[in-house]
Amino acid sequence: MEIFHSYTRKQAIQDGILIDITAESKEFGFVYPIAITDGLFAELTSNKPEYEAYTARLNDALMLLYLKITHCKDESIVFYDMLITNAKGQKETLGLKCICDGDDE
Repeated sequence: MEIFHSYTRKQAIQDGILIDITAESKEFGFVYPIAITDGLFAELTSNKPEYEAYTARLNDALMLLYLKITHCKDESIVFYDMLITNAKGQKETLGLKCICDGDDE
């Protein structure tokens, strides 16, 4: 099959569609590059600091992902939930998805 067009991870990061969090993820033992969508980034930053800061939310997301992966070692796609406090001070569940695919730049 001929590929007409491909959109790489590198291009998505340059365009702001993905945000590279590889440096932050290394603290949790991740060895592959990790990026989050601009939508998740917006969710993680859309709160008042008195509830939860971006760094704390990102750390929670990475720790939950790490724990999920340890139980699903042979899966290339995993789903997990994260509980956050929204801007109104109410608890909200975010459904998250992680895809591990080595076919990129």
